[in-house]
Amino acid sequence: MSGVSECPVLAPTGLAEYDAFHNCLLFVFGTLGNGCVLWCVRQCPKTPLPLKLMLASIYLPVAIICFFSTLPLVVFVIAKYKLCWEINSVIWHSTNISVMVYSAMAQVEIFSITAMATFRVFAVWSSTKFELTMDQLKWILPSLWLSSILESQIVIGIDVYEVVDIPMLLSVIYYLPTVMLPLLYTLACYIAVFIKMRQHQQELNSMAASITSSVSAQASRLVLMVFISNFMFGLPHAVFHVIPNPSIEVSFIVHIIYSIHFIVDPVVFFVFSENYRKVLWGQLKCLSISGTKCSSTENSTKESNI
Repeated sequence: MSGVSECPVLAPTGLAEYDAFHNCLLFVFGTLGNGCVLWCVRQCPKTPLPLKLMLASIYLPVAIICFFSTLPLVVFVIAKYKLCWEINSVIWHSTNISVMVYSAMAQVEIFSITAMATFRVFAVWSSTKFELTMDQLKWILPSLWLSSILESQIVIGIDVYEVVDIPMLLSVIYYLPTVMLPLLYTLACYIAVFIKMRQHQQELNSMAASITSSVSAQASRLVLMVFISNFMFGLPHAVFHVIPNPSIEVSFIVHIIYSIHFIVDPVVFFVFSENYRKVLWGQLKCLSISGTKCSSTENSTKESNI
């Protein structure tokens, strides 16, 4: 480091220390948890490929955030707010890159959940059977990832590298369509699904056994729970970014709360999906007994798509 100096903006030492500790937890448990989800989705023989790709589009960005973005933030927080070091170019650039990766992947996760909610509305409200196909996804997924990454980088990249002084209005214009509106739109989608299901409750009751055992239905329920988790932890974060000049303490607290869902999401995945729990325990059992994974074709059955 280039030396010791007075911190121009001090955060409470305990808060900075906890933020660093929290990011370490995200690195370990967030990476393992979301990686485990991706592994189970890949191994599950009952999950249609389009559904696997959509679930991966939700959990892969979170795994990338936990693995690539957390440790540079730990170094930055400890160096600046705990040790009061001057931040050299290596830490500065690595932190800015980690923030840009964090922002891009968080945007992909939000848009992927919104896309899943939209597909669920089509499946429930369509007069004919709606089936998500690979022909559709080969256009949807690249467009979703590309638009998410580009949208997030335009303002975030300019901001972290201070190319221009971003006015508050531009920040509001950015965060409303990329964060607030997707949250509200997804909420509206699930309300529409709930209304339709209530209208056909008797029909659904007669089909309850097949519906509750459907992998696609379980996946839709767990994505709903993931959205609820995102909404609870993400709404304060969305509001924070349209507030002018928030304090550093508020910034720490809001981002700690927001990032909790990176660990909660894998827990939600296994709690609300019996099928994927069976895949996990089955694979772990095979590994512990024989040291090799089970055949992915074992007990495979055909399942309807979303």
